[in-house]
Amino acid sequence: MGCRTWKIFCPVTAQLIAKSKTALTLTKWEVTKHNHVCDEQFYESLPSTRHRLLKDPEVSKDVTLMISAGAKPGKIRSILRSKGVGRISQRDLANFRYVNL
Repeated sequence: MGCRTWKIFCPVTAQLIAKSKTALTLTKWEVTKHNHVCDEQFYESLPSTRHRLLKDPEVSKDVTLMISAGAKPGKIRSILRSKGVGRISQRDLANFRYVNL
């Protein structure tokens, strides 16, 4: 079973119920340890972290100004990285433009 999630709580409990005409099968399992990388780079790449960065009033003002001036997304991302804002994707900028402009 290949499953990927961006949820912040790591212990996972899953339950599978399979029914047929003559039987009912119930399978339950729990993962109690980290099965992924847990470092700062991973945390900064999470969508919830990236979206929170764009909601900062100062960052939001700068991004709005750069988009209005016609700056390309790659240049905006580069400027944000140089200011220490973190990893903002081009899709994040497109969503920001759609919602805020």
